[in-house]
Amino acid sequence: MHSKLIPLSRKPFFNTKSFLVIVFLLLIFKSFGQQQTNITVVLDEAHRTFHVKQTILVTNNSTKSLTTLVLNDWNHAYSDKYSPLGKRFSDEYVRNFHLAPEKERGNTTITKMTVNDSIATWNRVQNQLDLIEVPLKISLEPNKSVTIALEYTLKIPDARFTRLGYDDGNYYLKNCFLSLARFSNEGQFVYYSNENLEDMANT
Repeated sequence: MHSKLIPLSRKPFFNTKSFLVIVFLLLIFKSFGQQQTNITVVLDEAHRTFHVKQTILVTNNSTKSLTTLVLNDWNHAYSDKYSPLGKRFSDEYVRNFHLAPEKERGNTTITKMTVNDSIATWNRVQNQLDLIEVPLKISLEPNKSVTIALEYTLKIPDARFTRLGYDDGNYYLKNCFLSLARFSNEGQFVYYSNENLEDMANT
């Protein structure tokens, strides 16, 4: 059993040939100035999945109270050919995604979510299944914080769709872990789905 601290990069990867079956890693980072994330990941090589335990400390840096938080779950965009990502593949004639068996597509299975240690309710946004809304039992006032704790499993997609994902023992990962959605200057969450615009533009 090995452990390793892996820095974030544009395209971090895991090579399972250089690790034992279980890999632990710890990622701590800040983004958008309003969240701090702690992630522990266990790789299940046999099933090409990552078992994740994660906490997100969310601070309301706006001047408005928040009643709902929005999370990006961009890995789940690969779960359905009718997701915004799947529709873009269709527009770009990327037929291998639509014809691929389910085992080659990605998905996220959330098994537990709490907000400040209280069981949370959540739902996927209609027509944007890679976005998650988390209604708050108590509004989050300006300059106040809450902690979201999550347990979930990532099924990593085959890399042949976008060059990100699983590829012959390697995992090329980008934006696959849950994260707080971007907050606009108007004090609202941005409902932006994964359409892989950047990487498809570079193919």
